[in-house]
Amino acid sequence: MLGLSRTWGVLCAVALFVVLRPTLAKHAPSCAATGGGADTAVLESVLVQMRASASRVEVASEDSDVDPTSPSAIQSGDSIYLRSHIGRFIAVMADGSVRADWNHRGEWEKLLIERADGAPGALLPGTAVFLTGWNSKRITVQGTGVHSKSDHQGKRQKLIIERKGGEGPILEGDEVFFKGWAGNYIDVNYIDMHYMDANGTSPIGGVQARWSNRRDCHKLKIERVLATGVEQ
Repeated sequence: MLGLSRTWGVLCAVALFVVLRPTLAKHAPSCAATGGGADTAVLESVLVQMRASASRVEVASEDSDVDPTSPSAIQSGDSIYLRSHIGRFIAVMADGSVRADWNHRGEWEKLLIERADGAPGALLPGTAVFLTGWNSKRITVQGTGVHSKSDHQGKRQKLIIERKGGEGPILEGDEVFFKGWAGNYIDVNYIDMHYMDANGTSPIGGVQARWSNRRDCHKLKIERVLATGVEQ
């Protein structure tokens, strides 16, 4: 979009030069008066100014990118909620199983997200993270199953956070994906036989990691927990 705007700007400048050409030539220096030198010098001057202006616009655009320290950027150590595509939040159950059965935000839905390398700062797409539940156990991908029964920080607990397109840090409200160590993404099941196991043991709300290609059932909207704690 910026390149297109810059091109239109140059074309407009050339058109303006053609209209004002007689006036510009009248005031051109005598040393550039032969062989169309005045026209060329003035046109080059206009184009140089346009390039400089475009460069300033480009820099301003880069400066407008989201600051990693922005309140909207998700930071390592934030408490978050993950809303699934069916409107229900990922929750750690009392027995350590992981499901998405309810559409409210409570203690069981609260997750701590941290960079796996222990570094502070904003989370970028492709960052390896740990998700820890209210029970102080980490979300773990074991085969195609997902649970929160381990306090280890190994490969089965390490998740790669991804986002569909876009540059810069993960922001509150982004739809993200979590890829497990075997390359499968965490998914939330719903009532559709295509998304159920062959034996039908994965009803709506079941959380697993079954496929390596991203689908709607893998989308999770990331929300930050308010400072006040438990929400409705």
